[in-house]
Amino acid sequence: MSEAPPILRVRGLHVRYGHVHAVQGVDLDVREGAGVGIIGANGAGKSSTLKAIMGLADARFDELQVAGERVLRPTPEAMVRRGIGYVPEGRRIFPGLTVRQNLLMGAYAHPWDRRVRERVEEVYRLFPILARRDRALAGALSGGQQQMLAIGRALMGEPRLLVLDEPSMGLAPALVDEIVEAVRGLHARGLTLVLVEQNARLTFSLTEHCVVLESGRVVKEGPSRVLREDPEVRKIYLGV
Repeated sequence: MSEAPPILRVRGLHVRYGHVHAVQGVDLDVREGAGVGIIGANGAGKSSTLKAIMGLADARFDELQVAGERVLRPTPEAMVRRGIGYVPEGRRIFPGLTVRQNLLMGAYAHPWDRRVRERVEEVYRLFPILARRDRALAGALSGGQQQMLAIGRALMGEPRLLVLDEPSMGLAPALVDEIVEAVRGLHARGLTLVLVEQNARLTFSLTEHCVVLESGRVVKEGPSRVLREDPEVRKIYLGV
């Protein structure tokens, strides 16, 4: 029996910003149910890789596939419809809309039926504080609550793959722990993850496989538990 194609397959990804070659030939495979982390220093090309996959950066691919189907020109709407949820760096919630309205915006690619209301309640069970702030303007939420909202909005699209870009950025440790446990629970229930995170310890704890980027290139990859013990990785990214 042949192995199912990866839910996400990237070959030969290049991203340029003017004369800056930010991503240089990155390859990435993400299997159904896997957790894949991307670590690297600032400017290594981590966020640019995610933006390119979501159609938010001017990029060139030798090949891009989602669940075995080739994608010739990714756009955010097309990738969401293909089952990829995106939690962007900096959260990017709609500050002038309520919590509920932000969540409903995440369901735009689906029919407006009872299932949408059920998904809102599912998000509220995951993050009870959002249920209590249902009618509050998103701009009035704390940073941690806004991050929960950004994750909840992505989940409203019923993704098969959740892509998270720096979810712990700027948050107090207690809030980071709460969000990490929520993401861990989602992954344990079978949701596939791709995580970009400056905190390498957090990345290793949430994923089974990791890719290390330097200057837009993949320099190391392998099981998270193996890379976590790699002397070079420990020195550069774990400070030990």
